[in-house]
Amino acid sequence: MIIGHDLQNSLGIDILWSKQLLMWDGISVPMKGYTDRSDENEDKLQTMFEEIMEIEQEEELFGAAKLLDAKYKKADINADIEQMNQLSAHKKTMLKSLLCKYKELFDGTLGTWNILPVDFKLKPGSKPFHAKPMPIPLIHRDTICKEIDRLVCIGILKKDTFSKWSAPSFIVPKANGQCRLVTDF
Repeated sequence: MIIGHDLQNSLGIDILWSKQLLMWDGISVPMKGYTDRSDENEDKLQTMFEEIMEIEQEEELFGAAKLLDAKYKKADINADIEQMNQLSAHKKTMLKSLLCKYKELFDGTLGTWNILPVDFKLKPGSKPFHAKPMPIPLIHRDTICKEIDRLVCIGILKKDTFSKWSAPSFIVPKANGQCRLVTDF
């Protein structure tokens, strides 16, 4: 098993190369070629490795877990309101009336913002800023590429390979496991 120094450090594992020992939680284990293996040390070492495996599994589940693709669908106003057991019948009726009045906001698509084009005035002497992209874990690459392609297809983003200006983007997992694309300005 290969364990990085960052995980070793966070777990409090000390490697004493001069003595060829691995120290962890008051237990010392010889590194290589040891012949005086006691069953007690072997059991303790097995327990340590099981704890490491549990930590790695938790990191996989909660840290760099695979994100779900973003799903945009039309809201079922009637079904959603019926699930709101905390509301009285009268409040459900009022909420349904309000949501139905603006139902185009819940059709699962982006609307349009009908205003005049915006022009940014730059300070004199401003120089273009081009930031390098944020590192994306391999497990998230397909998800972010799909989301970027989707935003390009619907006209939110425009591909520009040679821009002098750029800001890194990254994904933020939502509570339901889906992703949200964020640009850091």
